[in-house]
Amino acid sequence: MANEITYSGLKGKFSYDYRLLRQSMIDALYETTNQVISHLRQKRLNAFESTAERFPAPPTLTAAALTDGTDMTNTAFAPTTVTLTVGEVGLLLQLTDLARFSSIADYAFYGSEAGKAVAEKLITDITALGAGFSTTIGSTGVNLTEQNFRDGKTTLIAAKVPGPYFAMLHPQQVNDLEGSIGSTISAAGTTGTSARAETNDLSMGPGLNAGTFYQVQVLSSSTVPTANAGADRAGMMAASGRALAYVEKWGARSELERDISKRATEVAVTSAYAVGELDDTSGVAIITDA
Repeated sequence: MANEITYSGLKGKFSYDYRLLRQSMIDALYETTNQVISHLRQKRLNAFESTAERFPAPPTLTAAALTDGTDMTNTAFAPTTVTLTVGEVGLLLQLTDLARFSSIADYAFYGSEAGKAVAEKLITDITALGAGFSTTIGSTGVNLTEQNFRDGKTTLIAAKVPGPYFAMLHPQQVNDLEGSIGSTISAAGTTGTSARAETNDLSMGPGLNAGTFYQVQVLSSSTVPTANAGADRAGMMAASGRALAYVEKWGARSELERDISKRATEVAVTSAYAVGELDDTSGVAIITDA
């Protein structure tokens, strides 16, 4: 008999739907988050039967002068360890058959939107870490200035923190910083070019990357949290690959499940990861007027 509805035929169709769904999520997720997690020390646990990753840090050692003919004494070597344990995040969308087959939007569209939501959650978790640094730059209720930015960089350099550095700021903080450019450098006293040209190019756009300033890459995100009862924003400046870490069990995973009594398909999207602070001296909080 011809024209049977076979399992292999249905499986092929759903495999195609899965591929479109997963690819759309991955594109939406990593297109946004790669700009941020590229500055974090990264570990992936997908190949290991574990939900936690340990990050050992060697102690700071000090050499001393020696006396001829005198035995050297042992120096204690006690490394510290930071452990990050992954947790799940996700969301569930339910698409009815009538909605799906009456619209040009299909699984790929909804997967892309779900990927953006997971990306937003990840970036929110990362920006929340800024307020945890012990050293704070800026003043409550006062706009972020060029001098604040230079103070943050100087603090890291003075602490012997290797670069490169990045800054994560709220759009309002970037706006205040842009308005302050030139306040510590007199263009007329240097080459006569504009203050912006003297201090690299900082230009906030609709994406995360706001350019570079004093050799520091500046990222801008509205997810940067408030501080001091909402009066301020808590941004940060930190050393790439040293201050913060990202551990991933899986980045974006999708599942399709039919609810035939409702004539709908459930689209479940999950990710499992952890973010955390590795080294307190490798970052500073930038807390300025919101």
